[in-house]
Amino acid sequence: MVKTERNIWQVQLTGKSADKDSLMEFLTEKLNLKMSKEKGWNQLGQMMLAMQELRRAEELYKVLLESVDKSNEKEIILLYNNLGTIKFKNGSYNEAEFFFEQGLEIQKKILPPDHSELASLYNSIAVTNSKMGKLQYALSYYQKVLEIQEETLPSNHPDLAITYDNMGLLNSKLGNYSAALSYHQKALQINEQVLPSNHLDLAINYNNIGLLHKLMENYSVALSFFQKAIQINELILSPDDPNLAATYDNIGVVYQHMKLFDKALLFYEKALKINEKVLHSTHPELSITYINIGDIKIYMGSFSDAIWFYQKALGIQQASLHSDHPDIALTYNRIGNVYRNTEEFSNALSFYEKALQIQKISLPPNHPSFIATYMNLGELHYVIGKYRTSLSYFEHGLKIAELSLPENHSVMKDLRQYIALLEKEL
Repeated sequence: MVKTERNIWQVQLTGKSADKDSLMEFLTEKLNLKMSKEKGWNQLGQMMLAMQELRRAEELYKVLLESVDKSNEKEIILLYNNLGTIKFKNGSYNEAEFFFEQGLEIQKKILPPDHSELASLYNSIAVTNSKMGKLQYALSYYQKVLEIQEETLPSNHPDLAITYDNMGLLNSKLGNYSAALSYHQKALQINEQVLPSNHLDLAINYNNIGLLHKLMENYSVALSFFQKAIQINELILSPDDPNLAATYDNIGVVYQHMKLFDKALLFYEKALKINEKVLHSTHPELSITYINIGDIKIYMGSFSDAIWFYQKALGIQQASLHSDHPDIALTYNRIGNVYRNTEEFSNALSFYEKALQIQKISLPPNHPSFIATYMNLGELHYVIGKYRTSLSYFEHGLKIAELSLPENHSVMKDLRQYIALLEKEL
C-alpha cells in the first residue's frame, strides 16, 4: 500500500537471484504450488519491493495474478495493491490508480465500511490522485480515510498523524493555508508524543510545516523547520536517499527567496546529484530539481541555461503527468518568464496563455496559483503598451490575492502598485 509520499530505499540484488530470466523461469515452473506456498512468493515480492527491485517485483506479481485462484479475493486484492505500489513508486500514477481501484472494488464487497484495510486503500488512491493533480478527488478520499480512523483509532495513533499530514499537504496545494497548518500541527503533536525525537516521520512533519511557512513567506521560520528535518534525515537516511534530496531542494528554495543564490544553488545541486542517481530519467520528482535550478539561473541572468533546465523538466512532466496537470502550468509560466526577459514577447504570451488554460481546467477559480499567471500576463501587456488589458489582469490577480494571502504578503503590495500606476496612465 502507498501510505504516504515518503521513504524510497535503493539496494542492488546480487548473485543468482538477480538474473531476471533464470528467476522468472524458476517462478513460472513453481506456480502450481499450493496456496501456502503462494504466500511465500508474495513475501519474496515484498522483499523485492523493500529493496527497490521494482521491475522484478512487478514481473513476479503479474505472474502470480495470472495464476491465482479467482475465488481467492484476498490474494487478488493483495496483488493489485502491490502492483499499484510499484507503479506509484515508478511515478506511473495513472496505472497505480487503476490497480488500487481494482483492489478497492473487490474489497468493498467483502469488508465492512469502517474496516482499516479500506482506509488504507482509500489513502493509496488519495495520495495517487494528489500526485496527478486531481486535488478535489484526492480530498474526498482523504476524508473517507479520516472518517474511518477517527472512529476506530485512539486520538494519538500514528496512522492518524499520517492522514493529518496528508490532509495538510493537500490543503496547501488547494491554497487553504490556515487549514493546512492546522492539520500539520495535529500530526506533529501526535508524533512528538509517540515517536522518538530522531524518527523519520518527525522529519517529514518538520519538512511539511517548513513548506507551508515558505508559501506564507515566513522564510526564517521555514528554514528552521527544514534544518530540523535535515538533522534527522542526515542521521538516519543513506546519503543517496530521495527524501534527503527533497529536503535539500526545500532549503534551496528558502535561500533563493532570501536572495542567497549561491547557497540555493549548492543545495539544488546536492538534490540533483541524488535524484539523477536513484530515480529513473522521467520520474516526476526529478523535474522539481531541474525547475529549481532553472529558477536560480534566471536570477543569475543565465537565460539560456534556465530554458534548458525548464525544457528538461517540461519533458519529464509531459511524459509522466496528464496534460492539464497544474505543475505543467507552473513550468509554462517559468518558460514564459524567460522569453519575457529576453524580449521574445509573442513566445512569452503563448506560454502564459497555455498556463492559464490549464489552471482554469484543473484548479478552483480562486486558487493562489492564478495570481502569478495574472501578474505575468499583466506585466507582459504593460511592457508592450496594452494598459487596459494589463490592468484587467492585475485586478484579477488582486481579487484572488485578497481571498488567499495575508495582507502583508509582498505580492499584495506589488499588485496594488501596478494597479495604481496603470490607473494614472489611463
